Amino acid sequence: MKSPDKFIIKMPEKFKNKIAVGDQELELVSKFDEFGNRIMEAEIVAVPAKHETGAKPGDLLYFHHTVALNDTFYLGDDLYLVPYAPGGGRMNLGHAYKNESGVHMIDQWIFLEPMESSKKIKSDVLELVQEDVPNDRGRVWADSQELSRERLSKGDVVYFSKNSDYEMEVDGTKVWRMLIGDLMYAEV
Repeated sequence: MKSPDKFIIKMPEKFKNKIAVGDQELELVSKFDEFGNRIMEAEIVAVPAKHETGAKPGDLLYFHHTVALNDTFYLGDDLYLVPYAPGGGRMNLGHAYKNESGVHMIDQWIFLEPMESSKKIKSDVLELVQEDVPNDRGRVWADSQELSRERLSKGDVVYFSKNSDYEMEVDGTKVWRMLIGDLMYAEV
């Protein structure tokens, strides 16, 4: 089974619905935090036939959370379609893949490591902390060809447009996913 322009993934569960407490495994009622408990990674069964993405069957694909909930993506037998549109921005629902050599970004997607958002002002007399500072910067978490074209690389601190940060867990790490076009400038 293959598709000209979509990944096919095997996703047996759509939600993280179990939690370990000591040596016990408890069932989690995910409806109270449906967004936070959606599965956003699964094994690739087939890659888009028309496009070279670098990913291979057996790799792990990180994707947008709507894949788990949208019935139009479900093929049956725990198989789902994940649209891929080169240069398509938000139409490309596959964000990155992981193989034995690490995590690799797909197309224009990037992952940023969140940075502390509160600002501190310190003097000899007192220290003030302003905690309602919006998230507007992060550290580039993974390299990609698209980032290198922008002369950015892993570890660079970048600032991004309001509300473009989207939290995901990748390889056990909390990251923000966004498009390169959401970046406004980088620290030098």
